[in-house]
Amino acid sequence: RGDMGRYGELRSSRGESDSVMPHWRYTSNRHHPMSEGARMREDLEPLLLAAGTDLVLNGHVHAYERTHPVARGGLASPPESGITHITVGDGGNREHFARPWEPQQPAWSALREYAYGWGTLELNESHAVWTWLRNDDPWNPPGGRIGDRAVLERRAGWRGGG
Repeated sequence: RGDMGRYGELRSSRGESDSVMPHWRYTSNRHHPMSEGARMREDLEPLLLAAGTDLVLNGHVHAYERTHPVARGGLASPPESGITHITVGDGGNREHFARPWEPQQPAWSALREYAYGWGTLELNESHAVWTWLRNDDPWNPPGGRIGDRAVLERRAGWRGGG
């Protein structure tokens, strides 16, 4: 059964449909606050941490944000024990950006920006390199094409195939 069986049990116990995944993410955006899907985070985050997950990619919020390694609602201590979350729901939206941010950027938030863009993820045996690129459009702030770059090191306990 493994972790997916546990996930199914969590969904069934809450009467959640198999066709709808509740939104949960680390975000300091007030338009889609962390309280959305908080119960899902509380249930699934321990499974992801136990499995040695290094990175979670999310969308939905029409803005960009990357966290430092986090666990249990805050900065992970030590950092190697946490998960980096990237919210990259900024491909474009006729309704424009999801505003506003929380006034104070949380300590766990490494970078946040209202800009449209997209990302690339390069993987090798020991590292992942995430690069976020801003679209060339009139809504984005000045600052160049590359908006963010992060190098993530595989956690020691990682269990991958092959």
